[in-house]
Amino acid sequence: MAHPGAGVSAQFTYVGADIGYCYLPLKKVGFERSVANRLELMPQAIYRFGKHIGVGAAVMVPATSKVKVTLEDSPTSDDYRYSYSSYSYGYEDDHRFSTLTYTAEDGVGGTLFARLYLEDNANLYFDARLSYARFSERLVIRRDGRDGYYDAGADVWRQPVDALDIDDRITHRMLVPGLSFGAAPHVGKNVYFNCYIGFDVHPFAKDAFSYQESYSEDYSGEFEYVTFASRLSGAHTAFRTGLGIGAHF
Repeated sequence: MAHPGAGVSAQFTYVGADIGYCYLPLKKVGFERSVANRLELMPQAIYRFGKHIGVGAAVMVPATSKVKVTLEDSPTSDDYRYSYSSYSYGYEDDHRFSTLTYTAEDGVGGTLFARLYLEDNANLYFDARLSYARFSERLVIRRDGRDGYYDAGADVWRQPVDALDIDDRITHRMLVPGLSFGAAPHVGKNVYFNCYIGFDVHPFAKDAFSYQESYSEDYSGEFEYVTFASRLSGAHTAFRTGLGIGAHF
């Protein structure tokens, strides 16, 4: 078996693991940006069947992961932005949500990639990959509601406020294309290091959920509405980087 630097066709099997970081900006609404940050362990195997070509597979296991999603700044019919801390009183208080929670998380994924080695000293390379990713989100909205009644003080009929009991759970499964640039130099007889930067494009479905609900009411009995919609919506590009070590045979 020849070393790539010998200038002849090389065949190697690489087995190792990377520690990777992924930053994924999600949908921005108003001034609020939802984001996903993930530190992951990536055990992988690569077969290099020529001087310039290799194929590989990796498992992407979250070591630490935080998907921060928010409904803050959601659009409203009165052109104000919704705030969790919005003050309500009297008849407006009938619209207050007793429960309003929105959470998201990601899970274990995997990737297949083709690798083009650009040279055989530092083993600079480009990867084109296709990954499987899974995210889940959950929206819970509850409210008691009220019956309609005549408000003698304002001389107006107060319309009924709908009771709410929404518990919406959505799982997003997708194939994620990506590219990266890196280096995997051989160090010693059977050891290699790996480092890379790259990006992935996550094609989330558009508007996985969208609810328009009343959230306030004016003196004359007119309702104002807020629209709560998924932040895991549309295509978003993630930045990736990582370091790794392994053995080559």
